[in-house]
Amino acid sequence: MPIAVVCPNGHRMTLPDKQAGKRYRCPLCFEYINVPLLDSAPAETANNQTARISGPPPESPGLPVRPAAPVPPKPKVTEEEEDAGGQARRWAHVERGLGFLYARLVIVLVCFLLGLSRLILEGSILSKVNQILVLTEAVGLLVAGPVLGLIGSLFSLRVPRYTGARPYIVLSFLLDPVSLPFAYFYFVGQYTPQGELLVLLGGRAAQAMSWVLYILFQRRLAVHFNEEIAADEAAQILVWGVILVPAPWALVGAFLLLFQVAPFLAFITGPGWMVLPFVLIVLYVKFLLRQLALLGTLRQVIRSKE
Repeated sequence: MPIAVVCPNGHRMTLPDKQAGKRYRCPLCFEYINVPLLDSAPAETANNQTARISGPPPESPGLPVRPAAPVPPKPKVTEEEEDAGGQARRWAHVERGLGFLYARLVIVLVCFLLGLSRLILEGSILSKVNQILVLTEAVGLLVAGPVLGLIGSLFSLRVPRYTGARPYIVLSFLLDPVSLPFAYFYFVGQYTPQGELLVLLGGRAAQAMSWVLYILFQRRLAVHFNEEIAADEAAQILVWGVILVPAPWALVGAFLLLFQVAPFLAFITGPGWMVLPFVLIVLYVKFLLRQLALLGTLRQVIRSKE
């Protein structure tokens, strides 16, 4: 025996007997309905409670039969109206992606420290150890780091569109593979000095653009969660990145220019120029640690919102 029900928003529908005494979700507005038992009284109150009917009313002879109203199509569910389970899965993917990006930054930091120690201990370590360190850096920077970055960006693509962060991670994800051929050819290719410079600049440009979009993605997430401190930290990291990346090239160029214009002055200020690289090293390590802290903060925020 069919059961006629009305949802709180006025949508009428007929359910089979097996739904009696259960809760049913309206397919149009997703509100829950308490389906009455078969032995309940057939009544429909003003507060949209459900009712049961025994069958269609008899047709009156000579009167036209009103056609049944068409069932409106099921509305498309947007990301904002998605159920709690779907939203939780989306944010779980984003949190997992940030975890892969965190691991990538750790590898970059370790490789940087390995390269720094190799330069400091150059001449005092065995050639075999030096080869192992070089191989470790190459695997970390050319294989493990980029692969983890691509996986992290792929998971982060699940971020809901209404956050405003998706365009940044999409563009960053598309630029990440572009820098890989440049890095590979720079390490294994043989070029003229001009060709080597073009390959290096092309790879660096793609990496820089991808990194900027990636930081903007994190800042947009912080803004979405009303984390003002994290959003300000992302903006400061972006400014420091713009300063630190060209800083070594600028220092070398300034020193060479000073050496050409005033050699004596360059000789006198030589000790000061030698200190600057160590200052940049400390700032760069701190710069990487701030990025790791920002990623950790965003992961904790997402876990607390799930």
